[in-house]
Amino acid sequence: HGTNYIINKIPDFIPNPQNIAEDYKNSRHERTLTQYTGVSYNKVKKLYEVELDKSLSPSDFDKIKKGVQLEDGEAEVDELSYVEGKSKKHIGIGIHIGRNRIVRRIFESLGYTIVRLDRVIYAGLTKLDLSRGRCRFLTQEEIIHLKHLNKY
Repeated sequence: HGTNYIINKIPDFIPNPQNIAEDYKNSRHERTLTQYTGVSYNKVKKLYEVELDKSLSPSDFDKIKKGVQLEDGEAEVDELSYVEGKSKKHIGIGIHIGRNRIVRRIFESLGYTIVRLDRVIYAGLTKLDLSRGRCRFLTQEEIIHLKHLNKY
């Protein structure tokens, strides 16, 4: 219909992949892709670049690495780093948990406001060199990777 879900961009995902939309940022798209591939949403690795309203302090950095307690349980991160070549307001964070607005809630719980949030990797898929609203074909390596994820 006119809905822009990834599933509409990949009607025959296995074995005949179609275009994948750059706009995979909306969680409905991710959930649709994971439902289609059979991979648990909570097992899919997501990597974000975050810009905060102020520099992330070393003590808060350590708190996030150890896990932040939120109202719906602990939020564990897989990776956390300052983005190389940028100020301490720019953070890279990798997670596999899929709770709503988890990245925002992690930083907000420590008194930070997210100025910009950009998902750079989702389930091994990147949007490298794609401008907003553009799409591309999956590479053979990406197809193999997604098929492999489905085995677990």
